[in-house]
Amino acid sequence: LKATQLSVTRSELAVKEAKAGAIPDLVLRGGIHYNYERLELNQRRIGMQGSAEAAVSLPIFDRNQGAVAAARAEAERARFEVDRRKLA
Repeated sequence: LKATQLSVTRSELAVKEAKAGAIPDLVLRGGIHYNYERLELNQRRIGMQGSAEAAVSLPIFDRNQGAVAAARAEAERARFEVDRRKLA
């Protein structure tokens, strides 16, 4: 019974963590490729080129609803488990 009550406390903390867990996404991409485009003056190919990108998506409207709902369901399941153990 004590272990199931501890799981209730743990799952309630998980709900609080999910509510505070709006983390921005950071996307980094880079690479090297060969460019076959010909230059105008001497008709040689351009050759090797590199590229890099960085993007950040800010969670302005993302309230992490999926993780919050899952954490709430787990907390409710843990509370029902305590009740079930008491009745058993």
